[in-house]
Amino acid sequence: MEMPLNIDIPEGFSRWDAVDTLKTEEDIAFYFEACLADDPGDGSLARAALGDIARALKEPACP
Repeated sequence: MEMPLNIDIPEGFSRWDAVDTLKTEEDIAFYFEACLADDPGDGSLARAALGDIARALKEPACP
């Protein structure tokens, strides 16, 4: 079992979440295209992006 990743975030900073920037279908398309381009070849980044997109689509501000 993997240990959870614990990162100390300096005061005044917050954790970045891609979902906060995925507001339109165009945002989602550009994000997914960029993740596919940067994926290391094992699909890990593409899978993470799909998870982010699924969460974004549950947000009321996203179409």
